[in-house]
Amino acid sequence: MPATATVVGLDFLILPSQDLKKAEAFYRDTLGLEVDSRWRDMGVEFKRADDLTLALVDQAKIGREFAPASSGSVALKVRDVHSALADLSAKGVEFHDVIDSGVCKMALFSDPDGNSLMLHHRYAPRARSHHPSGAPDPQPFHDGAEVAPCCTSYRFATGSQGCDQISIDKLVRA
Repeated sequence: MPATATVVGLDFLILPSQDLKKAEAFYRDTLGLEVDSRWRDMGVEFKRADDLTLALVDQAKIGREFAPASSGSVALKVRDVHSALADLSAKGVEFHDVIDSGVCKMALFSDPDGNSLMLHHRYAPRARSHHPSGAPDPQPFHDGAEVAPCCTSYRFATGSQGCDQISIDKLVRA
């Protein structure tokens, strides 16, 4: 008999907002998400994507002090990170970092309330690690220089902790 506390899926994700109208406009007009429902003047839900609902909640309306989500990022699935990055940049979105993990490409940015978001596209199956820490094994670059797997699609230096996060203006395709 399965345990009653077994998680069987993800239902929704709530992000805090201090200006619900501005946040809704960003998610609707800039990111292209479709509003599914509104919780009076307290919050808004966007249509389910892959069976997960994204909701924005005005923290003051529910008696809480506002603070952006403090850890992690919401990964927004796209078909092509670079095309989506170019489209959103043209709409005024400022990106913080672009990362290639060797499995997926990510472009990090924030919503108007400071919640961390990323464009995400998985392009390869997850690699098995033989490293004791679980970190991916380094792979040789095409010119023989060794870089961590997350750096194989872009030419940039690695540090002792793995890939350096780089800003878009420093991004150079190999």
